[in-house]
Amino acid sequence: MSPAEPFEEAMNQLVDRKLVKQEGRFYSVHRVVQEAVNYHDADDLQNSFVQAATLIYEQFPKQTIATLYKEWKVCQDYIPHGVYISKKFSEHVRSGALKSTDAFVTLLGNCAW
Repeated sequence: MSPAEPFEEAMNQLVDRKLVKQEGRFYSVHRVVQEAVNYHDADDLQNSFVQAATLIYEQFPKQTIATLYKEWKVCQDYIPHGVYISKKFSEHVRSGALKSTDAFVTLLGNCAW
């Protein structure tokens, strides 16, 4: 099973339950649903961060070639998500509430590439 298969399975379940709307390659979650799943403690925050970083990492083109030029459109779509999660990480890491992950670090490297 590839790492993307669990993501696709989970997203299909959310779309079927009308918790997430899919438009082509993009997913949107209603703000009320987002608020309902906000974290309650440091463990919830870390789990949410790991899941979000992993989802963005899975969708972002991988740096397996000298340049990501051919993937620029996809990069344009996902760089804002990488920037956003990076800012949120910066806000919470000072308090010790968040710990980085390999997927997050690789995502930042891919975004910067």
